[in-house]
Amino acid sequence: MHKKRGEVIKKHFPENPKYWGGVLDVHKSLGPDGMSSDETETDDKGRAVKPKRLRRVEKPWVNTEITAIWEHVDALSIPVEPTSGNKSLPRIHEARSTNTSATPVFGLPGNYYNSLWCLGRHPNERAALHRKKDRPIPSTVSEVCRSLRVY
Repeated sequence: MHKKRGEVIKKHFPENPKYWGGVLDVHKSLGPDGMSSDETETDDKGRAVKPKRLRRVEKPWVNTEITAIWEHVDALSIPVEPTSGNKSLPRIHEARSTNTSATPVFGLPGNYYNSLWCLGRHPNERAALHRKKDRPIPSTVSEVCRSLRVY
C-alpha cells in the first residue's frame, strides 16, 4: 500500500506541488507501518464474498484527516493488470473493522494521531508516543474542489 500510494503522489505532484508535497510529507512520516491493512471481505456469516474483494482495516490511532487523504490517493490509483501472477483485487475504502492491537508509529507529529484515541490511552502510553510538534495536514476537501474546478 505504501509503495502504491507513493507512486500516485509522484504522478500527481506536478498538478499541485503544495498539496502533494504535504501528502508526501505525511506519507514519508508514516512509512509502511502507518498504512491501513486489508482483509478479504466477508458476508454477515463470515463467508468470503464473490467476486473476491478487499476491505480496509482501520488503524484507530491514525488521524481521520489522514485517512481521508489516503481515500483520495486510493481513488486516484489506477489498477494495473500484472504481466504475471494474480491480478489485484478491488478494494473498498470504508472499514468495517478496526485493528485495535495495531502498534502506532512512534515519533510522529502530535496531530497525526487520532485525538480521541490518544485521550483513551494512559498518560504513560501517550508519553511513549514521543509526539513531535504538529505539522499541517493537507486538506483533501480543498484539493478535490480544486481538481474539479469547483472554485
